[in-house]
Amino acid sequence: MSKPGYTDLNGLEQLVMSVLWTKKEASVRDVLNALPEPLPGYRAVSKALVGLTEREMAAKITTAKPRKTVYIPRLSSHEAREEILHDILHRLFSGSPAILIRHLLETEGFTRGELTSIRQVLDRQENSIASSQHSLKPSSQKSSSRKSV
Repeated sequence: MSKPGYTDLNGLEQLVMSVLWTKKEASVRDVLNALPEPLPGYRAVSKALVGLTEREMAAKITTAKPRKTVYIPRLSSHEAREEILHDILHRLFSGSPAILIRHLLETEGFTRGELTSIRQVLDRQENSIASSQHSLKPSSQKSSSRKSV
């Protein structure tokens, strides 16, 4: 059985992780003060941080002077986004990035700048594919000439 991931967290735990990513380190009180209304209780936030620490998504650090306990994220926001995207990709889009991208392009509103940026990424991908296919051509021609000899 694999260890629990970000998608297994409850809503409060996900909010707490967002605060840790933003602040880089935070005490229970810091997290509580950064959460949106309605605020959970101190104990609920503390319990969420302990749970995140047990799941190795956060780490607890106690400073000497002044004596204070803070938590830092061990799971990056990038890793969490990758996990969420992978989950959505497989649950909702049959594991096909093309279907997901097509869906986003057809249903979401994009600015001209965003579309330009997306087009640049697509161009780089196409160039990468073209250059890898081009580098394969000479070796496939060599192998076909060997077969005919």
